[in-house]
Amino acid sequence: MRQHHEDLQLFIDLGFILLAAFFMLTEQSVLLQVPLPGDDDDQQVTSEAERQAVYEVHFDERMQVVVLRQPGDVFYCSSASDMAQLEVCLRRLHSESPNSLLVLSPQGAATLQQLVSLLDFCLEHSWECTTSRAEGQ
Repeated sequence: MRQHHEDLQLFIDLGFILLAAFFMLTEQSVLLQVPLPGDDDDQQVTSEAERQAVYEVHFDERMQVVVLRQPGDVFYCSSASDMAQLEVCLRRLHSESPNSLLVLSPQGAATLQQLVSLLDFCLEHSWECTTSRAEGQ
């Protein structure tokens, strides 16, 4: 009877060793296919971006906001340092095109805190927002 327990223990130990070797030799992370700028998959990204309405949200240090529809910088709405007006403008925008992307673009002496506040505002309303890349970067 004792021999059977030792055989079972050896079998279990061998199983754990093989399992550990399997985990060490195989990649356990999820592989994602994310298209990067400059990849050959730009056509797929372009077709997806064409379906999504893009709006550029310019704001300055006084939080005067101008929203432009892209492409072509078509004026959509504006607000003068009042978050309630901005919310009305953006709610109207998202009711017209729910799959829209807001590109936050600081102008002049706009601060990082203002940008973070607008990103928090987007997060609070579950809006898709990103920031624009400055020309010099």
